[in-house]
Amino acid sequence: MVRLLSRGALAVALVSAVALPLLGQTTVPAHHPTQSKTPLAPEISAPDLHGKPFRLSSLRGKKVVVLSFFATWCPPCRMEMPHLRKVSQQYTGKPVQFLAVSIDDPGADVKGFAKQYGLTFPVLHDAKGAAAQAYKVNAIPTLFIIGKNGAIISRHEGFDPAMDRDLPKQINAAIAAK
Repeated sequence: MVRLLSRGALAVALVSAVALPLLGQTTVPAHHPTQSKTPLAPEISAPDLHGKPFRLSSLRGKKVVVLSFFATWCPPCRMEMPHLRKVSQQYTGKPVQFLAVSIDDPGADVKGFAKQYGLTFPVLHDAKGAAAQAYKVNAIPTLFIIGKNGAIISRHEGFDPAMDRDLPKQINAAIAAK
């Protein structure tokens, strides 16, 4: 009896050791995009971190949008940002707009985060959660690719270490789409 309890306790400990770190991860792998049911991307209208007004609809018909929802306290978001910055630099002067939306509380240092990660694209602070709610963001990071026509092409939940390779393929396909 003691031997069985010891094995059972060991099994519980092993399962816990493996499962606990995964509790904060998203359930949809980033490398398997899910198609959104939303035909057009919901409007985002907010000032950027410098107070400049931004409206997502102003890009419709002009640019593909890569939209990332993140939080400064989120480890996978922190892993994603250098990759997102690297990919964004490949599209300088092209019809693509990268945009990051922080879902942090009002007191968070979103400006410091953007500076720390060298983000040169617009960063908005969605402290009230209106944009995240409109996009049905349940996990972070969540990344959307929005076509020039304003339709959501894909949604990715979680950090994808292959982002440097895979994201440009999806962006290029969106640029080429009519």
